[in-house]
Amino acid sequence: MEKESRSKPISIEPKNVFGLRTDILGNVHFTVKQEIIYPVAGVLAIHNFSTNKQKFLRFPENYHPERIVISPDRKFIAVSEKSADNKSLINIYEIATLRKRKTLQLPPDCPNTQIGNICFTFDSRGIAVLSVEPDAFLSIFSFDKNESLIIGRASNSSQQGQATILSCNPSDATIVAVGGYCMLKIMNKTDKGFGQIGTIKGDNLQVTSITWLTSEALAAGTAETELIIVESGELKFKLRGDEIERIDLSAETESELSSTPSGSELNKDNRDVLCLTQFDKGFLYSIHNAVHVFEKTSNYTFIKKSVIRIPVTLYDEQSYKIMNVAVNAEQDTIVVATKHSQIYIGMLFVPETLKISELVFRHLGESLHVSGIVGLSVCSWKPIIMTASKDLTIRLWNYQSMKVELVKKFQIEIGVIALHPSGFFAAVGFIDLLRLMQIQLDDLKVTKAFNFPNCTQLKFSNLGHLLAAAHGKIISLICIFTFEVVQTLKGHNGTILSLSWSTDDAILASGGNDGAIYKWNVVTGERMEEILRELLNEKQRACTRMEALLGLSSKAISPREAKLKLEKAVADKDELEARHREQVAKLQEVVKSLSNENQNLRSEIVAMNRKNNGR
Repeated sequence: MEKESRSKPISIEPKNVFGLRTDILGNVHFTVKQEIIYPVAGVLAIHNFSTNKQKFLRFPENYHPERIVISPDRKFIAVSEKSADNKSLINIYEIATLRKRKTLQLPPDCPNTQIGNICFTFDSRGIAVLSVEPDAFLSIFSFDKNESLIIGRASNSSQQGQATILSCNPSDATIVAVGGYCMLKIMNKTDKGFGQIGTIKGDNLQVTSITWLTSEALAAGTAETELIIVESGELKFKLRGDEIERIDLSAETESELSSTPSGSELNKDNRDVLCLTQFDKGFLYSIHNAVHVFEKTSNYTFIKKSVIRIPVTLYDEQSYKIMNVAVNAEQDTIVVATKHSQIYIGMLFVPETLKISELVFRHLGESLHVSGIVGLSVCSWKPIIMTASKDLTIRLWNYQSMKVELVKKFQIEIGVIALHPSGFFAAVGFIDLLRLMQIQLDDLKVTKAFNFPNCTQLKFSNLGHLLAAAHGKIISLICIFTFEVVQTLKGHNGTILSLSWSTDDAILASGGNDGAIYKWNVVTGERMEEILRELLNEKQRACTRMEALLGLSSKAISPREAKLKLEKAVADKDELEARHREQVAKLQEVVKSLSNENQNLRSEIVAMNRKNNGR
């Protein structure tokens, strides 16, 4: 007996994933190989921007990642995660293999097992964990054979301070700096857990970030644009983060340090000194949309070498606030992540040949949407995709080159989009009107507007001569050559959720949240068939697909009915073919005209560039 042949299971793997999760702290890092690590959707992407290839590490199901940190040797990634039942844990992965190496949890005897912050020790052989308030505890897990654990209290609910951030000492794995609201202290291992070094407590300080400049000196940023220097557990300097030009740790007083008055007053929301980061050649921190970089010129001296700023362009100023920073292993490149979903890249230091002190960040990769995507349409004849977002922008993507070819910002909310099969037009449903738009080299130009507000579905026919627009309970069929509404289809009692054309564009199917699915004769506007599914819930209705209806009805029909349907289809065939031939000819003329127009535009741009270069 022959064995039944089994078809191979079909699997779909993502090739490239575009986006950035801003709800995860520490959302950008450099690997040893100059790859960028960042979270997007349900994965951690390891992206080589030179080859534009990505590897993916999937986050565990039913767990929400909260923070990502990389080890000093850049071999491991630690991800703190929280489950649906509020259980916190830390998963440690090896970057080279993407394999999980350890899973850590705070011991049950810890008063609060919820994880607030994590940091690798300087030798990458341990990890410090700070539990959340109240009564935050500090723990240090060692990855040695004994897997030892040190645990002690970091704050006390009877006192004012709240511990939220930490930084491990660069030469002693048992010393950790802890900061937060009215909190700044240095803790070290004792026989009973942890004790404090020095007398500094951080009273009246709102510490926003901390890092070690040396094994003895700690730098802390505050919410009032201050840079605090602590040495051996004692406060040494309190400086203005946006004005300081030179730091000398051997100086006795602040008057011996160099500073330049800031030329502008900072907004109260833009005063935080964030992302304090130490590296071998110096240290840096961010204030709003700028990174201040200091170069280490001696064991005690740091001089500001550059300020790198993100230009404020499409969105409101607050969305450009820098939230995370990473420096590459060669210490010549910096990447930053902002409040909106975008990664930027820049040179770390100003080259000696340039006589400037300020640099500008540029996008790393493509310009991304900063809010939810509300519409997506794929072109039939070109390798392009159009997306629309709640951020009021439309983007045109080339899925072969993996590049964004066009970005257009609007002032009106976008509801739905559809790309014409030729790729030269698009239909965009705004909350006020439906607009047909011509796709140009760097713009979307309105060709015609229709008084159809809040369209829920748009669908071009396969040949591109008709556009089906669902608005309210009505479907309008629009001829894109004459801009006439050739048919108005009525029958739904609820919002229309889906539209689909038959292969020959003779039939349109529609489905709504009223549980009804209809088939329409495009030429006559008649309703050919209907299926009512009263038991569908809202979610099932929204997911209803129309394609299956176009081939077969869900109801059995008699041979006589089938014969009548076939005779009617044959009778309509000649009329449909004549209309299609005429409309396709018009479409070809329009496409040819647009191609010529685009070629002329390209020639003009080339000529202008040559003229400018000649100057």
